[in-house]
Amino acid sequence: MNLRTHLHLILLVAVATSTLLAKPLPFKPRAFTKPKLNPPSLQFPGPADDDSIVVTVCAGASGAPAGFLLQGQTAEQLDLGPDGIAGTADDGKWFDITDPRSQHGMFPGANPEWSLAAGACITLTIGGTVTPLPSQQAGLESPLKCGTAYVFRVNAIADCNNNRSEFSSTRTTTTVPCDIPGVCQFCTRSQGFFSNGASSLAALLTCFGGDGGTGPTAVVANSGPIVTLGGGTYTYTWLLTQTYVDIDPNPLKFQWVDSGLMAFRTALGGNGPSGSFSMSVVNPTSMGTGGTLASQLAALTINLSACGDAAYGNAFLCSFVAGQTLKVGGIPISAETAAALNGQTVAEVLAAANAYLGSGGTVPYGLVSAAALNELIDELNLAFDGKDWDGDGIDDHECGGKSEFGATHICCELKPPGDPCTKSQGYFSSGAASLEAELACFGGDGGTGTKPVTASGGPLITMGGGTFTYTWMLTQSYVDIDKSPKFRWVDTGLLALRAALGGGGTSGFFTSSEVNPTTMGTGGGLASQTAALTLNISSCGDATYGSVTLCRFLAGDTLKDCGGPSPFATAHLCL
Repeated sequence: MNLRTHLHLILLVAVATSTLLAKPLPFKPRAFTKPKLNPPSLQFPGPADDDSIVVTVCAGASGAPAGFLLQGQTAEQLDLGPDGIAGTADDGKWFDITDPRSQHGMFPGANPEWSLAAGACITLTIGGTVTPLPSQQAGLESPLKCGTAYVFRVNAIADCNNNRSEFSSTRTTTTVPCDIPGVCQFCTRSQGFFSNGASSLAALLTCFGGDGGTGPTAVVANSGPIVTLGGGTYTYTWLLTQTYVDIDPNPLKFQWVDSGLMAFRTALGGNGPSGSFSMSVVNPTSMGTGGTLASQLAALTINLSACGDAAYGNAFLCSFVAGQTLKVGGIPISAETAAALNGQTVAEVLAAANAYLGSGGTVPYGLVSAAALNELIDELNLAFDGKDWDGDGIDDHECGGKSEFGATHICCELKPPGDPCTKSQGYFSSGAASLEAELACFGGDGGTGTKPVTASGGPLITMGGGTFTYTWMLTQSYVDIDKSPKFRWVDTGLLALRAALGGGGTSGFFTSSEVNPTTMGTGGGLASQTAALTLNISSCGDATYGSVTLCRFLAGDTLKDCGGPSPFATAHLCL
């Protein structure tokens, strides 16, 4: 190698070394990816209600330290997808949580109850009440629909060290069906609830009046009755007095309440041996000789009034058998008592207990004592109170959780002995059988002699109201309707009603008021049918039919069926 070549190699090495020193080798930092949390799981421990569902969320193996997101919607919404149209690409897809239609709740781990360790669980009631209520929610607190399938899913929320989990698998459950015979949903409160506490006082003031305000001087509010107990010989009555008591212990604040309402609440809170009244008293502060029975009856009176759930009065007792007790540790009832109680409506029990309270004598239903009657009334008040009946630490319902007594002995299907008896418009307008029934009910029978005998009687029926009415009444003038040489005298007012009942015509409304018309005028067929229904639910017919309610109507149903009335009655008449 000559000198020139050697120098050239040295130069190349120097240039290469210089280049390496001037431009360091590239460095790629190691990528860091946060782990993804394991998805929680869902369970439905029950019981579902008609407007709520109990859901248990259990964390996966990595826990849910930052809390979780729970999403729910109806199964129908999931089937149709966000566009709400069947057979499209989004069928089976959930609403995005940014969609205003999404029903979801964020349960952040800042609340220790919602920060779940691995395998830890929390139970929530979704629907009428969310317990505990999340700070960020959309729709989970709203009452659910009865008889509806709902779907739920849950994921664990991300934190600084973990990405959020995937959603859990979708779980489905269904609320209690609507209008199932025997399934009752009422709201009742106990004697203790009505006698103390701010919530019951506010409810009673709203219902009965007696709120004198919160100023330094009471403002005179409305007057009127509160409750009357007993009847017959003795009554205990509470009335608003328009005199007021300041019940706020703070000397600088005021809460004026009518003294009559305060006397009623004081009496409601009393106990003592159950018995019957021995005098009549107005605005007493104790139940006297009525004792606890009177206090429980006062509570039941409120529960059945417009202040409570008046529909509860139509529910009836059922499923009693000899040897059962009215409460745990109570006295076993006899076969006679079981038979007497079964079929009695709650309103009828209230009336029977009031009759005993006011006049004493024999305890109704063959119960062995007034104390036993008190046990029955107490159970009726607690039957649908808001309590933790199943012992899971959560009230079964804000108001309406069914006690064991309520679940066993309160029924809502048609009251025994069975089907009501109804008759048609045509039946009431013609024929010997209906005429004899109407004569027995209303009067108007002039006899079969050569001259009519004046019968006693009064009004028949009145229809309409407001602007115009059609009224039929006995006239004590008679027509012989027998076409033979014999005589059959019937009051002309009753005959006018039967003639009008037999008419038809275009259905409409009355345009005048008439007494004893022989047609329904502009009311037409509607008026004739209404007259027949009036007779069906009066004391001349089957008054229990008036307590039957319509139910289970769906869009597309027809009101008339060519096969007769039975399909309609089977599908749409309930108690």
